[in-house]
Amino acid sequence: MLPAYGVLWLAGRWFNGQYSFSSKALLPLVGSVAASTMLSELFSSGGFYFFGGRYADPTFAVFGERLMKYFPHQLEGIGFWLGAALIVHIVFAYANGENRAEA
Repeated sequence: MLPAYGVLWLAGRWFNGQYSFSSKALLPLVGSVAASTMLSELFSSGGFYFFGGRYADPTFAVFGERLMKYFPHQLEGIGFWLGAALIVHIVFAYANGENRAEA
């Protein structure tokens, strides 16, 4: 799990340098979220599937099938938490008046 969380942390650190409270930050945000989510999912699910000892003969073909089956559910969770973070971020930004300087 450490590599999976590490990927997400590194993506957040990278995006921190790209951030501004404007629409031009959306493309780097979406790109970093998409890439880090996919890589993190590969690390976490792949680690469990190949090294967890639950499956007798793990293969990449079966892992691909399982990834296609379960990854959309993971995206729902990521989308929910990103939406919640976005709402909190916007509320705090407007409360602190940050939006007025860059509008």
